[in-house]
This record gives sequence, C-alpha cells and structure tokens, in this order.
Amino acid sequence: MPNDYFLVLLISGNGNELPRCFRPFLRMEDLMSRLLLSLPLILLSSMILLAEQPRGFDVVDKDGAIVKPEHLSAAERAPDFTLMDLDGKRVKLSDAIKKGPVLIDFWATWCKPCLQELPHVNELYRKHREQGLQVFAITIDSPKSQSKVKPFIKGQGYEFTVLLDQDSEARKLFGGKDVPLTILIDRKGEVVFRHLGYVPGDEKSLEEKVGKLVIK
Repeated sequence: MPNDYFLVLLISGNGNELPRCFRPFLRMEDLMSRLLLSLPLILLSSMILLAEQPRGFDVVDKDGAIVKPEHLSAAERAPDFTLMDLDGKRVKLSDAIKKGPVLIDFWATWCKPCLQELPHVNELYRKHREQGLQVFAITIDSPKSQSKVKPFIKGQGYEFTVLLDQDSEARKLFGGKDVPLTILIDRKGEVVFRHLGYVPGDEKSLEEKVGKLVIK
C-alpha cells in the first residue's frame, strides 16, 4: 500500500484502516489536538494569576524569606478583634477606637524590617499620644519565640502597647500574613492608611498621615 495512502488515513483520523505501526502517530496527533484546544484556557488562567500577584517593596514573610509586598487600599471599615497584651489584659480594637485614632503595626522578632520600623513607630506614639493617638504593636511571634517579645520591648524602652497574635488571626483579618504591615484607623473606625513592608523613608509618609489625622 502506498505511503501517500497511509498519510491520508493518518490526517483524516481513520485509525481502523491503518497498520498497527502507524496507530501511535494517530494517538499522538489526537493528544496534540487536545493540547492546542486547551492552550487559550491555560494562557487566560496564567494571566489572571499574574495579575493577582502583589507588587511593591521587598518584605519578609513568616519563614524569613523575602517576598513582594503591596500598597494595600484604604477607605474600608477596620475589622474588630480582641487580643491579650503583655500583662494578660484583653484589648478590644473597637473599644480603643472610641478613644481616638489607632495605629497598628504587625511585626515579629524574626523580621528585620519590622525591627527597623519599630523605633519610628515608638517615636510617633511619643509625639502624638497627647493628641489621642494609640499604638498597638501586634506581634505574630509563635509560642516558641514569643518569650523573646517582652524582654525585647523592655530592653528597647518602647512605650506603645504590645499585643500578642500568636496564631496570626488578627493579621489575617487585614488580608495575608506578611509583616511588617502598618494600619492607621480614624475615629470612625475606617482604615485611612495601610502599608505593607518597610524601607528607610517609609516613616515620612506615615508621619504625614498621622499628623493630619490627629489634628482633625
């Protein structure tokens, strides 16, 4: 039988009349056809996934790896939560908001950018606490590393309130798990500023936002 005849059968997909030695090529052709039909869907899914990736400066995740943060949108209602402070006292966010604006800084002892940012957070608190600003430095340290928190805070002489979020439940309420994350909440309970990550100079924009908020 001429080779041209086999080629016609292969292209037409009529595998029943093909000799056995040619049938694997027919199955391969069918597989390639299926892949080609699926290609647009694969490309569309990839584009959606890429669009959802965060953008911004480098930050550190819970495992100490560098990840890409993002400037998160503000103008939303702050989710409520209750956490324990270093003295075992319960602190509820909604109760604190009634007293004035609240600055929240999620951090951890293993996060180097967090440790760089904390002195600036403490300075903001010292500068504006008489104007009603409250600062909650919320650590997401696990029970294993949580024992380092109190000695660290005392050794640095920080004056803000430290809250414990060992399961990162409060952190998850604001989306994600990366630190540092800075949240500024006004007297109405609305998030007016939020920033993920820290590089030197970020404290300037935070200072500006706090300054405008406390004089209202």
